Amino acid sequence: MIKSRGGITKDHFEEAKEFAYGFLDRLDKGYFYHGKHHTEKFVLPYTLKIAKKEGFSEEEQYLVGIAALFHDTGFVKRYNKNEPIGAKFAEEYMKKSKFIYTGRHVKLVKKAIFNTNMKGEPPSEYAKVLRDADLIYLGFSFRKFMKVMEDLRREALYHKDSYYHKFAKRKKEWYRNSIKFLKSQRWFTSYSKKMFGKSKERNLVKLRKLAYS
Repeated sequence: MIKSRGGITKDHFEEAKEFAYGFLDRLDKGYFYHGKHHTEKFVLPYTLKIAKKEGFSEEEQYLVGIAALFHDTGFVKRYNKNEPIGAKFAEEYMKKSKFIYTGRHVKLVKKAIFNTNMKGEPPSEYAKVLRDADLIYLGFSFRKFMKVMEDLRREALYHKDSYYHKFAKRKKEWYRNSIKFLKSQRWFTSYSKKMFGKSKERNLVKLRKLAYS
């Protein structure tokens, strides 16, 4: 964790937001789930909230917020395996910014973005926060959860190279594949476990009824 004085400030964060949103504004209409709204309305605010609740300093909150801003920017280049591209965009921005970022800052942000591929244990506290925020909808009310799920299904249908395209063609198959994902997913921060653990389990129960009725 960062224990320096000064360092990352709101000015860093606001400049990063401008650059990251410049990428997200280029996404086409087929990003029903991964569009700019996903970052702006869900991942970013929950990243900042979870980080604060987990005891991150203000500087740490801004830094993990920058990772959230760039985590889906790689979609402008490629649908699958876009995380390395988003991490590269973040690194390029941080290196050419008028504000100072250390090599450690860059490394922490890149690692967090890489880990949004949902593979393996998050390698840092930053990655844990971002991983939870990226999937926060799993713990929403069932109505909101299903709305986001439908957006993701529409996107999978639109993008034939999506890993989930074949499941999206039939709703029950989509629900059953989603059940597998919910069962495998776990929260990595204390705040997320407390606030969204039970609601996610309720969503899983209701989803099973839809899938097997």
